[in-house]
Amino acid sequence: MKLSDLYRAVLFGSILFAAVASWAQPSPISKVSGDPFPGTAKLDWDGDIVEKLIDATDKFFLAETLETARKQESFWARDLLARVTQKGF
Repeated sequence: MKLSDLYRAVLFGSILFAAVASWAQPSPISKVSGDPFPGTAKLDWDGDIVEKLIDATDKFFLAETLETARKQESFWARDLLARVTQKGF
């Protein structure tokens, strides 16, 4: 098989894949009605849900970062004077 034949086969395969992918229709999303699962409730937030989720995530990670920084100091005793004497200042 020559290199040009390989290129031709790859090009044909790419075109065929693109054609099939463009004809494939995604399945329609149907709205599910009925009762929620046991122990859950329907989501009925007002306003922008994405904004609320991002704000809650930001608040959570900020609190975790601050808590980690607070706990971190108990894991070692920093001796800043030792660093100064090692460098010869």
